Amino acid sequence: EFISTVRGAAAATAPLDGKGNYWLSNAKFSRLTLDGFGTAALNATTPAALTSALAQLDSGAGTAIGQRIGNFTVLNGQVVVSPIPVKAESVDAVIAPQFDFASGVLRVATAIGLTARPDLPQVTITYEGSRGGLSTRNGTSALAAKVGYALLSKEMAELERLQQEQQALLAKEEAQRVEDEKRFADYQNTRAELRDQ
Repeated sequence: EFISTVRGAAAATAPLDGKGNYWLSNAKFSRLTLDGFGTAALNATTPAALTSALAQLDSGAGTAIGQRIGNFTVLNGQVVVSPIPVKAESVDAVIAPQFDFASGVLRVATAIGLTARPDLPQVTITYEGSRGGLSTRNGTSALAAKVGYALLSKEMAELERLQQEQQALLAKEEAQRVEDEKRFADYQNTRAELRDQ
């Protein structure tokens, strides 16, 4: 049910209010590729590997949404679609479309979380613009910072472990050198004593 009190196409849609249902069949969100991202992000062992995993989100393969039924509301010409949950390999995502009739601007906000690591920040990507000209804003810095810090900490811990091993090896070599020098000195003293007899 929709109500509008103004005449004219653009003017009629601006104050439009109402609600309704939508249904999707074999839908696909072509701007976002979830498959592969979760596994790549979880297996990233370097900052470069994490950057590569994040780049997979924009690889162009798209994400199948399949068959969905939901609802939407319209208030003052602003259409807000109920968030669409999407699951992919190692990933839970939510896609939330909005459309402004008056300006013709579509805005699709996405939030992507790693199912195996709910403690990590979600990646957010927002697509916005008019038909054929969507711009993209990525919110990957929180995830990149947290995972990057964890990777750096892991690398620092490994470096510290190697340094400790090297110091222990040097200490062992030094102890062996001192022991060898003592044995040699004892040997020389024994030879000297034998010569003196």
